[in-house]
Amino acid sequence: MADSTNFEEMNSFPAVWRALGRLYDSTVETREAVEELRKGTDRLLAAVEKLSVAAQAQQQLIESRERLLQQHERRLDRSEITTDAILEDLRRLLEDLRQRGNGRSPQ
Repeated sequence: MADSTNFEEMNSFPAVWRALGRLYDSTVETREAVEELRKGTDRLLAAVEKLSVAAQAQQQLIESRERLLQQHERRLDRSEITTDAILEDLRRLLEDLRQRGNGRSPQ
């Protein structure tokens, strides 16, 4: 059951207006809090979008650098193959010169 003093108090005109005033104040505070949350959410969303753009740019940069690295690796592989071939030719030439120096003819 409702308290009789509360019931009687709510039947008085000034008490009703005080209660409505508290309800209004509470509603205004709630609206302000919701608006602040909305603004915070908007700022957070903007920051996330900026991070997303930055992450995509970084991903593109990484992919570009990876392609460049692969090109350099292929060039290095070709250079190593060429160097190995030159060294093998020099080894054969040296062997040939040694054989000629010993009076042998190359086979």
